[in-house]
Amino acid sequence: MSAVRISGAELSGKVGATIRIVGKVVSSNGQQAQIQSSDNQTVSITTTGNTAFYTDDIVEVVGQVNNNLTIEEFQSISFGAEFGIA
Repeated sequence: MSAVRISGAELSGKVGATIRIVGKVVSSNGQQAQIQSSDNQTVSITTTGNTAFYTDDIVEVVGQVNNNLTIEEFQSISFGAEFGIA
């Protein structure tokens, strides 16, 4: 799957595109999650329902940017708590 890695500020220019974004998990409730991207933007994720990775501190999300600038998750990858994104 080809996807460009972006920051939170770049979402508006990527509507409809498949992207990758790395961030710190802020909250997760099963179907939705929020991460804080490396540029301190809060990004909302619609998850696939498997939120196991959203209990870790840092995740990479691969998904499609929706018109409302949320991300429809295709895949997520845990980087654990010791990964630096700054």
